[in-house]
Order: sequence, then C-alpha cells, then structure tokens
Amino acid sequence: MKKVIILSIVTFLLVCCNSSQQQEMILNDLEYFETRGVNVLVYSNLFTGGFNDEKTAGIEIIHHGVRTSQGGAIRLSSAPEQWDLVPTIPARTVDQASQTIESILRYEDYDFDSRVVVTAKGKGVEISVYLDQPVPKFLEGKAGFNLEFLPSQYWGKTFLMDGRPNLFPRYAVGNSVTKPNEEKLKQFKGYVTADDRGTGRFVDPLPLETGRNIILASNDPERMVEITSHDVDLSLFDGRVLAQNGWYIVRSLLPAGKTGKVLTWTVEPNAIDGWIREPNIGFSQIGYLPSQPKVAVIELDKKDKPLKKASLYKVGKDGKATEAFSGNIVPWGDYYKYHYVKFDFSSVKTPGIYYIQYGNHKSIHFSLFLHVCCAKCKH
Repeated sequence: MKKVIILSIVTFLLVCCNSSQQQEMILNDLEYFETRGVNVLVYSNLFTGGFNDEKTAGIEIIHHGVRTSQGGAIRLSSAPEQWDLVPTIPARTVDQASQTIESILRYEDYDFDSRVVVTAKGKGVEISVYLDQPVPKFLEGKAGFNLEFLPSQYWGKTFLMDGRPNLFPRYAVGNSVTKPNEEKLKQFKGYVTADDRGTGRFVDPLPLETGRNIILASNDPERMVEITSHDVDLSLFDGRVLAQNGWYIVRSLLPAGKTGKVLTWTVEPNAIDGWIREPNIGFSQIGYLPSQPKVAVIELDKKDKPLKKASLYKVGKDGKATEAFSGNIVPWGDYYKYHYVKFDFSSVKTPGIYYIQYGNHKSIHFSLFLHVCCAKCKH
C-alpha cells in the first residue's frame, strides 16, 4: 500500500511539472471559458426539472474532449436524486471586460435566491457564491454548492484531500445515516421517492473525505482537477449510494446567517501542453446506395492540421481490407469549437462492407447496398 501511495504522489509531482506551460483560462466569444484541452461551461445548459438526471446542466467541464463534470450549482442535498428540486436561472450575464459570467439561481418553493459568479483566474476559474439574504432557516445545513464528476472517468484513480491520499471506489461505497421524512425537502411536483422501504425515514450519505483542498485523479494528467475552497470546507460524496446514476460530488455547505460573498472556490483542471483532440469521422452508419452521393464529414480540433487525403477500404470475404479509393480532403470551415473537412467517395459504387481511414483513425464498418428492398420484395 505504501508503494501505491508513494507512486501516486510522485506521479502528481511529475504532472505538476509537466503542466507548468499550461495556458491561462480565458472567456471566449462563444461565452464559455477555455484553455488548450479544457472548456468550462457556465449555465450554457439549464436544469429542466422533472426527469433531471440527464446530467447535462449547470457548470460543466469538458476535459481533454470528455465532459467529465457537470451540475455545478446551489443544490439542496449532498447527493441530489432524480426528482429533487433544481434551481431556475432567471438571469445570466456575460462580461468580457472582467472575464466573468454571473448567474442568478432561484428556488421558488423556498423564495431563495443566490448569485454565482465565475471568473477566469490563472489556469482555471474562480467560483464565488453571493447571498443578498441569509440562507432560509429550513435550508441551513442543506443548501450548498455542488460540482459532480463522472465516476467512470475517476474510479480506481487517486485523490488527495489536504494531502491525504485515497482512491476513488469503483463501486458505491460510503457511510450514511437515516433521517425522518419530515426533514426531507420538497421534490418535483410533490413526488416522494426517498422513503427507505416504508420506514418513514430517508437515507442521507456521509462524506468520504473533508478538507479545504482536493486534487482529483492526481495520477492522471488527462483528468486531474484541483479545487481549493477559501472559506468553507469541501466534502467528497459518492452519489451512487442513493442512485445508480449518481456521480462523485464535491460540495461545500453555505454558511448560515451570512450575506455577501459566502463561498469561493478555485477550480483548476489540468491541461496537457499541446493536446489535440482526435479526429471524429462522421458518415451514414445505416449505409449508402451505390448511386447516391457519399460524403463523410471529419471533425477536427482547431489546432489540428488537416491531412490532404483520406481513404476508403473494402472488407473482403476473407476479412482482409484493401484500399478501394483514395481522395482529397476538402475544407468546409469552422462551427463553434471545431474545424470541419469533407471526404467525397461518391464514385465508389461496388456493393460491400467498407470503412474510412483518415490518418491513423478508422471509422466503424458500414455497407454499400446493391438495392433497397421494399415490404413486398421477395429478395
């Protein structure tokens, strides 16, 4: 065990040294924060209520091409369940001059408003929570700022809480307590999903760790994120204790009886120097008719240099593939954060199984059909 801990710490130190050239975070013209290999979205996608376990809202982190974190918001539970209340976002203001996005979060059921201000800071962002009125009495000890992390990207990897090493569990783990149902907050449209087998109580998970600084995936430069709380404790929860689709959750409770700036986090996702996202080859996965136009669209990182050609390979009866066509890449242009090129292989008309190869990247197999059968066709 000592060897594992020592190796994790050494790896973390190497990652820190290798990431020293990371560029600073900026607020771009598309109204989200970015640096090479990292994007931070701030209420670009809003909570919907109801079936709100879609995990696609709040403050989100796209980390080396994978959306690893979401749900950043004031939540009323340490591990929100599917039907728990979510905040509305009645206002969102982007200020390029101050490199800031400010949003109002409101819980109508409790007449509770907060302001979340996210600012580019160094290689990450600073998240601050402001209250014009103190947390309502009934929400004291319940309302807090949450940020959720995708378990499949972190299990088995290390985390350090105030320097104490540990591992993210692959399976749901952690202590919990039960509380009487009258302490449970309202749920969407009056649903009640939390009662523990008719006992009149609900399960409330306890944190895996608590401190002021956490480094997630300290042994993986693609997933490493450092979070520092400057005024209140951080707690790490395993949301899967309550829900199969639960995520790991970093959370800070809002202090009772206070107004103004009540919480400040610094969130710094590691960015690998010179990282470029792999190409994504888009085509008709249902296949093509010989006579129809056949154009693949290849999505590229804007920092990537497009190749001049792509190839189409035909899979033979023996399972071996041979090049059936090679053609030029034609630029299409930019759309949001990616650059697009086209590969036209319309001249290929021989039926069979094919795949596209662009550089070292291959598409999955698809068919070129001889013809399409209708319901009355006997062939």
